[in-house]
Amino acid sequence: MANVYTRDEVARHNKEEDLWLVMHGGVYDLTDFVKKHPGGEEVLINLAGQDGTVCFNDIGHSGEAIFLKETFKIGEIVNDNNATTTSSTSDPIQATAKATITTDDDNWEYQEVKEEKNRTLSFAVAAGVLIYAILLYYYFF
Repeated sequence: MANVYTRDEVARHNKEEDLWLVMHGGVYDLTDFVKKHPGGEEVLINLAGQDGTVCFNDIGHSGEAIFLKETFKIGEIVNDNNATTTSSTSDPIQATAKATITTDDDNWEYQEVKEEKNRTLSFAVAAGVLIYAILLYYYFF
């Protein structure tokens, strides 16, 4: 069975030298990763000891980042009623995909692209073809 931690236990690991985060119900020890984080160490330090699920989802991490995150997993978080908050799937990609589905992205409307007709350009092309045809006719006949 995986290690199980409370939110209070995770909250004690809130320094750069001892940095844990909760994401998608898992507990991650990111102490060795802080300096290597592509988004800068400040992001992780500011979330140290807290739940970083929303921040992680909002950034839109690559599949490689999601797999890398799983290498730092040390356990699961437990709710106040002593039930772990693990997802029903053990596949990290599937679990993250389910967790990243938000309704924030659904607030948009499709707009048709307006097709602008440039009559001047059409007229110039037609006139150029006509002049070229007339010149060819007089040159060869």
